[in-house]
Amino acid sequence: AGGSLTIVDGGKVFNTGSAIGMSNGTDSTSSITVTGPGSLLSGGSLQVGNVGKSTLLVSDGGKITGSSGWIGFANGGEGDATITGAGSSWAITGGFSMDGDSTFEILNGATFAAGNSSLGEGPDAISTATISGSGSAWTNSTTMVVGYSGTATLNIGAGTSVSTGNWLRIGQDETSKGTIIQTGGTVDIGTYLQFNAG
Repeated sequence: AGGSLTIVDGGKVFNTGSAIGMSNGTDSTSSITVTGPGSLLSGGSLQVGNVGKSTLLVSDGGKITGSSGWIGFANGGEGDATITGAGSSWAITGGFSMDGDSTFEILNGATFAAGNSSLGEGPDAISTATISGSGSAWTNSTTMVVGYSGTATLNIGAGTSVSTGNWLRIGQDETSKGTIIQTGGTVDIGTYLQFNAG
């Protein structure tokens, strides 16, 4: 069981928020695909993997815009999101969180922008984010935390960029474990790099 939404050929969907993976059945997987130039999903919040399993794919110039975003959720959600290809993007004005069992990939020149980002949000979270491929970029207008209360890994590859307008923190509290593996690319931190309890 599960549902799917595919936006192609310049199609556009406008709403006030989307949540996929609302069923916790082990065989239930939901998905959203936004692909091709001009294709757009625009709304408020986007939750990928609320209590069940779900996937998000943005490719070949597709775009998502909104106010906030989650991949995985504290109540056991599993989310996998991929943005790939030059011109493909996901841009949110507010907060972005990875929780539950979650993965996020920014590949092959794609871009992601958020007000702030928190990876490994809950104490049981296992979050892995990877940015790879020349021109791929992750921009935070304020802050970024890798390992908020749970476990989080950020992989940064050659030719990519990660930036924050304010601080970048690795490990937020006593239950967290944050890791950044940089094999190239650039990290531009607006103020300071901080290592906390994690």
